[in-house]
Amino acid sequence: MDENELQDALKTLLEEIAFLDEEDREHAGLDGASELADVKRVRTYGEEGVLTHDPGLVITTADGSEFQLTIVRSRSETAMSKREQTPAERIAKHPMYSPSDLKYLRKKGYSDQHILAFWDRDHGLGCKPVQHRGVAYSGEAKDILQDVLRDNLSPQAVAAIVAYLQPARTNNPNVDREVQWFAQQLRELLGGSEHQARLAEELGL
Repeated sequence: MDENELQDALKTLLEEIAFLDEEDREHAGLDGASELADVKRVRTYGEEGVLTHDPGLVITTADGSEFQLTIVRSRSETAMSKREQTPAERIAKHPMYSPSDLKYLRKKGYSDQHILAFWDRDHGLGCKPVQHRGVAYSGEAKDILQDVLRDNLSPQAVAAIVAYLQPARTNNPNVDREVQWFAQQLRELLGGSEHQARLAEELGL
């Protein structure tokens, strides 16, 4: 079970308990949970448009009080999930990922965290990935190169390319310098050599 599945299960459970009458609550062994009868609405962060990439619930009670319940995974099963994913990794794996939408939002000046928050919200609302037409790359040549690579390659693919380029040598020193320059651009795209080495290790390289 992941965080979003737990969020949906808790939402369903709270709604079902809140709308049980007193007799049904007693039969279910929940006679001590009468306070839940005051719950009037339960919505996810995505449904409420809360700008966060964490799943959670917004709970409204009969007196108008509002509570937020944030769900954060404290321990994962696999070695891959024991560390926090970088924004680039989350973007590449996000169900709302679209190269043209990512390019459009970055061109508007939004950070990766803001983009993830927008996508989490839209995914929670049941939206589909947005496809833009005619969104051109702009900026310095180096920035355009990084944007193109970021939009078309996953962080894992970039790390693998660097791993294969690092030992590459030819009989032409100029070509070697250009290859190593490109490898350095890729490392910067991942946030540095440490992140690249970690991803390469996870890939078995």
